[in-house]
Amino acid sequence: MNKQFVYFSISRTFNGAVTHSLLVFGLLHFYKIMNDSVYAAVGIYVLLYLGHALSAPFFAKIIAKITTKTSILLGSFLIIVSNIPLIYLESNKSLIFVWLILYISAKNFYFTPYHYYVSRLTTNKHRGKEIGFIRALFLLSSGISPLAVGIVSEEYGLAGMAILFIILMIASLVPLTALDNYKFTFTGQFRNLLSMKTFQKLTKLLSITGLENGINRFWYLYIFLILGESFSFTGTLLTIVVIIGAISSVVLGKIMDNNNRKTFLHFSGYTNAIAWVMRFIVSSVSGIFIAEIFYKLSSYLKDESMETINYDMINHTNHEDILDELVIFREVVVNVALGLSLMMGLIIFEFAGIKATFIYSAFMSLLFTRF
Repeated sequence: MNKQFVYFSISRTFNGAVTHSLLVFGLLHFYKIMNDSVYAAVGIYVLLYLGHALSAPFFAKIIAKITTKTSILLGSFLIIVSNIPLIYLESNKSLIFVWLILYISAKNFYFTPYHYYVSRLTTNKHRGKEIGFIRALFLLSSGISPLAVGIVSEEYGLAGMAILFIILMIASLVPLTALDNYKFTFTGQFRNLLSMKTFQKLTKLLSITGLENGINRFWYLYIFLILGESFSFTGTLLTIVVIIGAISSVVLGKIMDNNNRKTFLHFSGYTNAIAWVMRFIVSSVSGIFIAEIFYKLSSYLKDESMETINYDMINHTNHEDILDELVIFREVVVNVALGLSLMMGLIIFEFAGIKATFIYSAFMSLLFTRF
């Protein structure tokens, strides 16, 4: 692993602690602030995902002018700025729209070059191990952060969480300054992708991933409710579960470099479906703990397989001429799928309750076996 890759991975560790915690604890805070409304809390993330998808081609043209390093630094800075409205959200709910605009902009400026860097800094031969290394650091930070964020949220509310995020994001900026700069040349022409077999496979893989992953927002709400709406208890449980499984990320990456990645993905489709059924069945703290450990182990296998195959498809060696379009296409498809997943979840929630959404994700997981 070269120094560029290590610096990049360290920065992603701090960034991951913020972005992952925001998906969990941001949702829980929004739920409480919006008068215990599942529709309002989840609806905010529907707007976030669809807003990201629709704006990605527009931001890509800006990134093409400012280059990748400037873009990822700007994205990190905007994540810092986006936390300022959250500090005052409890007293002014309309600031949620300011946060959405800032965070959608931040996600575009950060994650578009992020995928570009992963494609360039990883190699075909060792991509499984390299992706595993990034995920291990990410999982370590996202394992420790729920405990800290849960305690801070319990004591100081959303404002305290936002200030903690600002500190973590400032730390993430330092390693990014050591990255090389790349020219991002986005033309906006997706027509050349339509006939590519890789494009068709990538569409299928990303769609299934988003449609299955989105329902995790409902699962975290369910955990929160079972644990008496305690931020600290929720954070403690999530930390224990993630740390137990984080080490497996590096091990799985090494194994995948020497084995068929699709085989792992197909197997994880079955185990993920079982995990979602377990989530549907459990209703006690001990049951949630067991189901969450099983799901995390299964999802590590699924996510590492999926991400490795994904970056195999969009790596710069095989697709140098259309890499920029593939990266933007990835952002659009994933976020549309996540938004649609949450919309479907809200419909199911309306007619059958929160636990019925888990069965929907069980069926979505089985689609990985057909990839």
